[in-house]
Amino acid sequence: EEGLDPRVARHERELDMRYTGQGYELRVPLADVGHRGLTSAGLRAARAAFDQLHARIHGHAAAERPVEIVSYRLRIRVPAPKYRPVAARSIRARAAPKAARKGKRMVYFEAKSGAETLIFERDRLPPGARLNGPAIVEQFDATTVIPPSWKAAVDGWGNLVLTRKATNRG
Repeated sequence: EEGLDPRVARHERELDMRYTGQGYELRVPLADVGHRGLTSAGLRAARAAFDQLHARIHGHAAAERPVEIVSYRLRIRVPAPKYRPVAARSIRARAAPKAARKGKRMVYFEAKSGAETLIFERDRLPPGARLNGPAIVEQFDATTVIPPSWKAAVDGWGNLVLTRKATNRG
């Protein structure tokens, strides 16, 4: 469904193994073992790989002790094409659409006084949409506060770009 090619999928199988009574496991790759199921020969090969890994990591192996398989892991890796963002074909600067408004509430940007502030839904702001602060833009994973002296615009890539408003100083 995502357009990935299953012919280039890499299957990585692993066993989490430990000596009976240990409180930790080691992940043992099954690179060439058990492609058609784990036979007794495959399990012996996995055990030998576990002993070797344990000796390499901990400096010793206990080949005489029983081994437990705690879990079997299958990971499938498929290369995904690099994401290439596409800018909007046309951008027309305009006020944020009314459909993006969620409401308004009093927001205190300074301790003394509140400002009635429009609340916008992020995914309803199209490229070219412009907002003047004070405003709040809400989305599922973030909230953007646009203070009274700032403005925001949605660029062609969908980014919300904030800039400070020009001030008229004589």
